[in-house]
Amino acid sequence: MERSLAAAADQPSTIERFWALWALGIVSVTQGDFSRVEAVEDECLSLAERLGAPEAITAARFLTCARWSATGQAARAVVLLTEILSPADGYGKPLAVHLLALGMRAFALLQLGEFTLAAESAEQLRKECERQGEQWMRSFALYYLSVAAMADNNHASAALYARASLTIRWQMHDTFGAALALDALAPALVASDPDQAARVIGLGDALWDSIGRSRMGSPELLAAREASEALTRRAIGDAAYMAANYRSDQSSIDITHALDLQAPD
Repeated sequence: MERSLAAAADQPSTIERFWALWALGIVSVTQGDFSRVEAVEDECLSLAERLGAPEAITAARFLTCARWSATGQAARAVVLLTEILSPADGYGKPLAVHLLALGMRAFALLQLGEFTLAAESAEQLRKECERQGEQWMRSFALYYLSVAAMADNNHASAALYARASLTIRWQMHDTFGAALALDALAPALVASDPDQAARVIGLGDALWDSIGRSRMGSPELLAAREASEALTRRAIGDAAYMAANYRSDQSSIDITHALDLQAPD
C-alpha cells in the first residue's frame, strides 16, 4: 500500500487516494504502529477537506478515534464517537463507517470500565448488522459482548460470545479479529477448563506475533492478557501452564479443530 501511494504521489488528489490512505491507517492500527497512524490520519483529514467529501471527513475522524481508543485515550474517543454517531452530525456516514463507529464506541467504553454502556452499544451494533446481513462487524459486536459478560462474571455467556465471534473471524481468515476473540475466550475458560485456557492464550500469542505488535501495544489489552495468564497459572500451576502454552506455540494454528468451534447463532 505504501509503495502504491508513493508511486502515485504526483497524481492529483482523488477520493481513491483518500480511501487508500485510510485503509493504510486501519491496517497500521491493527499493527500498533501509531506514529504512522497519526501521520496518515492528518493527511486523510486534510485530503477529505480539500475534496469537500463529508463521508471521507467522517472516516478520517473515525481513524483518530481508533488511535485514541488503542493508546489509553478512550475518554476522548468516546466524546468524538458520540458526536460522529449523533443524528445532528452534519457529516455523511457511510454504512461501513457507521458500523465501525458503533463498534469502536463499545471498545472505548470497555476500556473505561463502562461495561453496561459498552454492552448496549455492542447490542445496537449486533442488531444493525443483523438487519444489514453483515457478519464481519457482527463478529466485533460478539467480541465486545463477550468482554462485557466476563466483566459481569458471566463466564458461560462470555465463552459463547467469544466462540461465536471467533468462528466468524476464522471463516473470514481475519487473523486480527481471531486474535482478539481468543483473548476474550481465554479468561472465560479458566474456571471450567484452565488447561484449555492456557492453550488459548498460546494460540492468541501466536496470532498476535503474526500480525505485528502484540495487542496493538494497547495498555488495556496487554493488561487483560497478563491477567488471563495470572488467573490460569493460579488455577493449574506454572508447570502445567507452561506445558499447555508451549503445545499451542508449537502447533499449527488450526483453531477450528483446537477449539471445536460451533456455528454462530
